[in-house]
Amino acid sequence: MLCGFFLALPVAAQDIPNVSPNQVAPNISPDRSVSPETSGSSVYNRAVNGVVWIDCIGKNKNGEAAGGVGAGSILNAQGFILTNYHVVQGADRCYAALKPQGLTALTNKTPRYKLALLALDPSKDLAILVMESAPAGLVSIPLGSMNDVQVGQEVHAIGHPKHQAWTYTKGVVSQIRLQEQGISPFVADVVQTQTPINPGNSGGPLLTNSGKLIAVNTYVRTDAQNMNYAVAVSEVERFIETVRRSDNKPRSFSQAETGTKAEAAPSTTTPAACESAKVLGEERSRKFAAKIISLDLGCTGRANAAYFVPDDTAKEKVLHVSTQPPAPGGDRYFDVRYYVDQRTGKILWSWHDVDMDGKPDYMGVHKNGEKTPSEFIPFNATVGNRFSQP
Repeated sequence: MLCGFFLALPVAAQDIPNVSPNQVAPNISPDRSVSPETSGSSVYNRAVNGVVWIDCIGKNKNGEAAGGVGAGSILNAQGFILTNYHVVQGADRCYAALKPQGLTALTNKTPRYKLALLALDPSKDLAILVMESAPAGLVSIPLGSMNDVQVGQEVHAIGHPKHQAWTYTKGVVSQIRLQEQGISPFVADVVQTQTPINPGNSGGPLLTNSGKLIAVNTYVRTDAQNMNYAVAVSEVERFIETVRRSDNKPRSFSQAETGTKAEAAPSTTTPAACESAKVLGEERSRKFAAKIISLDLGCTGRANAAYFVPDDTAKEKVLHVSTQPPAPGGDRYFDVRYYVDQRTGKILWSWHDVDMDGKPDYMGVHKNGEKTPSEFIPFNATVGNRFSQP
């Protein structure tokens, strides 16, 4: 464990790999052995705090108050939320709620966070919302890619079907449909799945075994059984890139409907804008001939990583990462380490403490120096002999 060394000295960050979000290692089986299979409970526990309840209020055709409930995925620590366009369509105002600790239902005491609109794309049924006063310590859901999607693979969904909050379902990918046409103007790449989806699941994530979002749960075929569709991550990536390149500012729902100019927006960052590590401080190690650089990875607004740089250039640099915020009053724990070649700056390997017991459970293999491991190898004494650095 590393803690208590963070200072505020400026340091260049050009050679620091930004590994956020981190690849999720497999789970540990109940008998404490390492298992390559990821259980549904493992996926749920890792992702559920990144799924929000969205409650929208509007008016029906008769001018009477009406509303709807959907789900959304937190994209970053600034409170950007990905959901469906139809979840917020026609709303006068929307609110988000985070899963209460230890509970699966909302109460009158559950905080609600007012949402602003950042971007809408009716043709892809996508929307990005922003919490106007995002709380600290938000858990985000990492985006996958179409390389993570295969027909027949197991997938997982979290949402609020029929107002049953934070419900988990799973199934398999039935097919990938390119430019599927739905109710006009919808035309988009979709992932077809037999994972159960019901009203209230809309906008929630479709997840891989490693907890990555590969689609946004959107609609079902009412004239068939087990034919459910989610907007593919390829569309999400294009949507986010469009938002990143635009000068969109968060605006109220009424402004979105009337087309009036948005008022001054809260200071924030677009989802794809966090592309480099932010250096927060530097000091000499008290135990080794090395310096330690404290970092903010993924624009979390807090120190969540430490870069160990030995004076001996023949030794690997080690990037210590805390993937979870500390418990209230607790110490930060660095559960992932990346070993980096000092000459090339490429990641050589990594280790992952899945159950956070102070001992690594997996070694991540980085064949070409990429930040995401190509595979995980169960950690044992033989593998452990490779890790000589702190």
